[in-house]
Amino acid sequence: MHTDDQPLSGMKCRLCGTISVPVQTFGCERCGSVSPDFMPTALSGNGRVRSAVTVSEHPNKSLSTPLAIGTVVLDEGIAVRSRLEPDCRAGDRVEARAAHGAVVFCKTEGEQ
Repeated sequence: MHTDDQPLSGMKCRLCGTISVPVQTFGCERCGSVSPDFMPTALSGNGRVRSAVTVSEHPNKSLSTPLAIGTVVLDEGIAVRSRLEPDCRAGDRVEARAAHGAVVFCKTEGEQ
């Protein structure tokens, strides 16, 4: 579960150490171990944008468009797909923030 102070969380396999996002219970992506071999783990939420795209139409009409989505490689080494602030581009350093019940990646200070 994430909070405003720690908006991104995952699970860590106690057997092989693999971190997975989002939290799931069907088994470790690397070694196949199943619960109770998992432990919740907080993630830094810091990383670098690998790719970004602007979506001009979305099937979920409750989302206002255009909106930016992309892949962020976290400092922990795993890649996540998420919403981005509109000014984020590939290569930018970003940090996760909680916004309206979702995680959005924003440029880190000094990257503006």
